[in-house]
Amino acid sequence: MVLLRKILNAQLISAALRVITLICKLVFVIYLGGKLSLSDLGDYGLIAAMTSYSIYFIGLEAHSYVNRKGIGEDSNKWRVLIDKQLGLYLFTSLVFLVITLLLSQLHALQFKYLYFFLGITLVEHFGQESYRTLIALRDQLAASLSLFFRAASWVIITVLIFQLEIYRVELTDIFSMWLVFGAISTIATYIYISKRYTNAWYFTPKLDYRWSVSAIKTALIFLMATLSLRLMQVLDRVIINATSDKETLGIYVFYTSLSMAASALYMFFGPSRIYPVLVALHKGDDKAQFKIVSKKLLFISFLMGAFFCLAIPSFLVVASFFSNSQLFHIQQNPLLLMLVLGALLANAINLGYQYILYCKNLDRVILLSNCIGLSASILYLVVIYCVYQVDAINVAVAVLLFYLASIAFKFFINKQTQ
Repeated sequence: MVLLRKILNAQLISAALRVITLICKLVFVIYLGGKLSLSDLGDYGLIAAMTSYSIYFIGLEAHSYVNRKGIGEDSNKWRVLIDKQLGLYLFTSLVFLVITLLLSQLHALQFKYLYFFLGITLVEHFGQESYRTLIALRDQLAASLSLFFRAASWVIITVLIFQLEIYRVELTDIFSMWLVFGAISTIATYIYISKRYTNAWYFTPKLDYRWSVSAIKTALIFLMATLSLRLMQVLDRVIINATSDKETLGIYVFYTSLSMAASALYMFFGPSRIYPVLVALHKGDDKAQFKIVSKKLLFISFLMGAFFCLAIPSFLVVASFFSNSQLFHIQQNPLLLMLVLGALLANAINLGYQYILYCKNLDRVILLSNCIGLSASILYLVVIYCVYQVDAINVAVAVLLFYLASIAFKFFINKQTQ
């Protein structure tokens, strides 16, 4: 009974920490909208989007291979796996750094805060991988503590400094806090994993060519599906940065950052909780119950997406009474906000179908659906570029089109495989 109480308390604290972390991200976006200039907000959003996408080129989704091999194994097996995983990651990190710096020197890649981008990308990658390892080891509380320190603690400190006016916070200070707290959290997490689960103070990275090739091959389809899905979430900001001014980028970043923070919240409360049930039903070949739970998943995805579509503009209306920033006055950019919220709802439904197809082991279908959506969006932007001009509104339409095309194909395949 005492053990059960401890487990329940740990799960409750773990869930609370994750919710607080997600809420901190949402509040931070709102706070930056009121404190930073639109130009700085645009730069912040651009770096954040490029970082979130670049980590996949370092990790190559090899964690899926490591976790599959490690779950249920003893500490010696885990140590060997993590040593090889870190060896692969150090190699891919070096390749990533060299290519990025080379492109910068050749003027093929130019933007402010390049070195912050490189540092934060590496820190976020290793931080995310250590978090995933703790999840695979079923140490939920440690995983949540690691995530909170890496993603929320510096946000809280930054907001306090802003609020108390102790120091004039610049964008470089925000990036510095992100980098430092991320590095400390990541190092501490790996030390904890090593000491707790392998009885040593540190890991010894080892580059094993055969193992690395096997890991990359296993994760390749999953990696490509993820890259195709995430591409529109960074390509939109890159295009607006190239075709519009920094103020327009700042407005777009603010709305889409709110949308992405809301997406993380409904993922935690919705699909991620039903997904394990679907996996068990599929393995048990219970088609009737699988269909019922699938409909429940889609309904909850729609419901939570719709909730945030109403909650975000409602909050902005209230915030407009306390701030003169045009970001909070939705009547100044109504069409852009409506398109971003439409994409938020479409993304919720798209992810619902994606979870269902994952349960059916239809990874290639998911990749194809994302590629179809991406092709439709790019074709639309090319046509607009030829006959008119690309602006933030057209980019937002392209993002919405991406999700709608993906949903249509996933819906068709899901019907065919029931």
